[in-house]
Amino acid sequence: MRWVAASCVFHWPAQQRPADLRLFACQHHTRDTVWIAELQSHANTTTGIVRLEIVSPEPAAAAAQLAGLIETDAEPATTVFACARRRDVEI
Repeated sequence: MRWVAASCVFHWPAQQRPADLRLFACQHHTRDTVWIAELQSHANTTTGIVRLEIVSPEPAAAAAQLAGLIETDAEPATTVFACARRRDVEI
């Protein structure tokens, strides 16, 4: 049996790179060919990404720019800024 995965990938424009970070989004059109339960586990028992840390000489500006790109808010977290999801996303 042959499986074909189809998706659309969007790359944010190069000039929209907070802290020189390249971003992309991927929309799966054939979820059943890529979201396979047997392929969603790892020997190190990781189940998802809780936080992503980006180092920038201007953390507030980078956080605000990233928050705008992913449609969320940037909130100060002690001496750094954090962007968090507004809603739960199925992983």
